[in-house]
Amino acid sequence: MPSRGKTNPSPQLIISGKWLNELGFEVGSHYTLIRQAGQLIIRLAEE
Repeated sequence: MPSRGKTNPSPQLIISGKWLNELGFEVGSHYTLIRQAGQLIIRLAEE
């Protein structure tokens, strides 16, 4: 991604697609992000 004029940009991920909806991620869904060595796990939050 472009740095947008920032001298020290931060890493970022942007994910989108209908496949997210097929997995249950809808607009406004809450989720949990788990960091582990070398991976990120994104889970739908339990209600």
